Amino acid sequence: MAYTQVRKRASSALGAPSDDPARGLHPKLPPLSGKGEAIPMRRRAAWRRVAWASLAVGLVTVLLLARSLVPVPAGHGTHTQLGLAPCAFLTATGLPCPGCGLTTSFAHLARFEWEAALRAHALGPVLFMGCVAGIPLALVGCVRAWRIERIGAQSRTLGAAVVLAVLMLCAWIVRIGSALFA
Repeated sequence: MAYTQVRKRASSALGAPSDDPARGLHPKLPPLSGKGEAIPMRRRAAWRRVAWASLAVGLVTVLLLARSLVPVPAGHGTHTQLGLAPCAFLTATGLPCPGCGLTTSFAHLARFEWEAALRAHALGPVLFMGCVAGIPLALVGCVRAWRIERIGAQSRTLGAAVVLAVLMLCAWIVRIGSALFA
């Protein structure tokens, strides 16, 4: 049986008569793809679960990597233990970039060294706690198969990203000011 026939039958069973052109098909049924077939709901939910599980695994990996790194006493440069190159901005200008010290801050926070983490980067604790809070959120999203695109489209998400960017810029200005006038 073709999908459109199944859709019409389900539509009439849900209270939307298929012979009524004004009402059309039931809005809660999945949309048709370009080939005239719908992506099954189970498959969409499975992909959502994979995405949420991947996010949870990624966040746990970040925290475990932070724990495995030894914080550099200079306050930046811990990321070189991962095989990454030194900060190009710092090398070229002698001033820290906006992200300088975040890896060191995470490494300190993984050892519960809050004061050293704040010295390495002022937003390190905020981002670290975001990672910690994101793990159970991602696991709930995985279990419930939440729609990721709805979360990204919410105005709160955009607002939080803008606030974080402004705070990062302010922290960078303070760090540059203290480096220049110290």
